[in-house]
Amino acid sequence: MASARYQLFTRFPRAVEWRLISANNRELGRCTEPFLDLGSCTTAVERLREGIDSADEVVAQDPSGRWRWRLSFEDLPVAMSCRAYLRRVECTSTLLQFRKTASGAVLVPRLRTFR
Repeated sequence: MASARYQLFTRFPRAVEWRLISANNRELGRCTEPFLDLGSCTTAVERLREGIDSADEVVAQDPSGRWRWRLSFEDLPVAMSCRAYLRRVECTSTLLQFRKTASGAVLVPRLRTFR
């Protein structure tokens, strides 16, 4: 049976990023900034998993009028929505799912490359 997981990936210019994938293979959220190496990305995922309950959240409209969410620790952004939503309720629902899933998701150690 599939489970939620953190997927680590790289794309040009070789920065490492993470995203949280649900058990049904939908992206729930991702990092706000790429990392310089695999180690710092992995450390960031572990910090997020341990501190998800204390993360501050912001749900707001972007310039196009669509809704996005962002999580931060002490004003330092750590996670964000993977896309923009037409309705606020959809955005907050995905944020809630991200929060529920983040601490128990498995960290897949394999680094994927996207072009």
